[in-house]
Amino acid sequence: MSAKVKLPEGMQEAIGDAIGPFLYLPYGVARIAGEFVAPDDLARELNISPRTLHRWHTLRMGPPRVSIDRTILYRRTAIRTWLESREDGQRRKARK
Repeated sequence: MSAKVKLPEGMQEAIGDAIGPFLYLPYGVARIAGEFVAPDDLARELNISPRTLHRWHTLRMGPPRVSIDRTILYRRTAIRTWLESREDGQRRKARK
C-alpha cells in the first residue's frame, strides 16, 4: 500500500514538465535527451507537420537526424546550423 504525498502547489506540473520528454525514449537515451529534440516538438517549433519533416529527410533537404531503434531525434546544434544554412543572405530587389 502506497501513501499519497501532497506536493506543494505547482510542484506536480514542474515534475511532469521535467520528466515529460523522457517518458518514451529508449533506455539510456534519457540522460542525453536534453541535447536532442523529438520530431513532433521540432515540427511544432517550425510550424510544419511531422510528415513534412519526414518528407524533407527523404528528399535530403531537412536537418540531420539521429535514429536510435525506432526513435528519431534531432540534435539542437544541428538544427541551428541547418537553419543558418537556409538563411537568405541577400536582400531581394522589390518588384516594380
